[in-house]
Amino acid sequence: DRPTKNALEKKWIENTREKTGGASDLELLQKTFDRMK
Repeated sequence: DRPTKNALEKKWIENTREKTGGASDLELLQKTFDRMK
């Protein structure tokens, strides 16, 4: 029983936000997409 994509994303965003000192979701998403390119 795997967690849903949204649950994983939420957890990932929370972890990333801690590291980035509270960056906005939009900034985090932008960083993620930049990394995928």
